[in-house]
Amino acid sequence: SPTTSYDLGCSLLYPFEAVGSNVSQVLNTLGLLFDRKENIGIGDLSGPVGIYSLVSETTKQGFLSILSFTAFLSINIGLLNLMPIPALDGGRLVFLGIEAVTRKPLNRRIENTVNNVMFFLLIALFIFVTYNDILRLIQG
Repeated sequence: SPTTSYDLGCSLLYPFEAVGSNVSQVLNTLGLLFDRKENIGIGDLSGPVGIYSLVSETTKQGFLSILSFTAFLSINIGLLNLMPIPALDGGRLVFLGIEAVTRKPLNRRIENTVNNVMFFLLIALFIFVTYNDILRLIQG
């Protein structure tokens, strides 16, 4: 009969290594989006439809694959949300940082205008990415 041994130290260290690896993958992918030498662009991003396709493929590989993919997706969404883009949490942190440095509140009208413009740009990106996902799904 097969025997299996477990290393407690490795079991406690592995989740942190996995999170670090996932963060590194997300940041490397973001870097590739802006690297002119690579043939990767916004058209290669996936939205909800693409994520659904990936999840359906991952479910065929078992529970641990689903769990790992869920962790990767959560880290990805969390990091993207912390990017310093107005209308995201990272943008709010930038505005709070500016207020902390200048010691006076920003003009709320300007802040709201910047947030609204970026929100509509993010919605346009969301629609574009979803459209590309549907085209990829149709084309196979």
